[in-house]
Amino acid sequence: MGRLGLSALALVLASSAQADNITSWATTCGTWQANTQQGTVGPAPVISPGGGNYSVTLNPTGCTGVGPAGPPGPQGPQGATGSAGMTGANGAPGPAGSTGVGLPGAPGAKGDKGDPGAKGAQGIQGPQGLPGEQLRLGEIVALTSALSMPAWLETGERFAVSGGLGVAGDGSTALGMTGIMRLRGTASGFVGFAYEPQRGMWGGKVGGRVGW
Repeated sequence: MGRLGLSALALVLASSAQADNITSWATTCGTWQANTQQGTVGPAPVISPGGGNYSVTLNPTGCTGVGPAGPPGPQGPQGATGSAGMTGANGAPGPAGSTGVGLPGAPGAKGDKGDPGAKGAQGIQGPQGLPGEQLRLGEIVALTSALSMPAWLETGERFAVSGGLGVAGDGSTALGMTGIMRLRGTASGFVGFAYEPQRGMWGGKVGGRVGW
């Protein structure tokens, strides 16, 4: 078998042969590989598989056929505009100019004192503010009475709630509630709340108690 050209690459990719008088397989591009009874020979541009039965394969990778060049492909889309480069450093400042030569001028004569201006007019008085909210003493008394509802813990109790109604002499009323909880041993804490429904006023309290 003589040296193969590009036409042989296109026609012969794989072949098998029995014992023959082919001493070597050669190609101008790609590689040959033979599988013989003794093992694999190649891949290489020139191989000598020897006698006996074997199969031979041509790998045409890297081979280029001969033919006229095809027409140019369509132009691809324009790439994105690159980012602007960094701004260069400012140049060094130039030397300062020389100071001009000259004598200071003489001070001018003092002017006469001017006449005092006329007194400005008095500003307009602002509008009167809204009257403040007035609280009746009875509402405060009712809230205080409802907020002072007592609460205590009997022996063996851990939590208790008491509630009631605070009343004033002018008819004002408020609802009150107090809760107390045993914290540890003789220490306990309490919280209370009172609400006056006539004007929506409310008050609260929180505290603790320790006995011995």
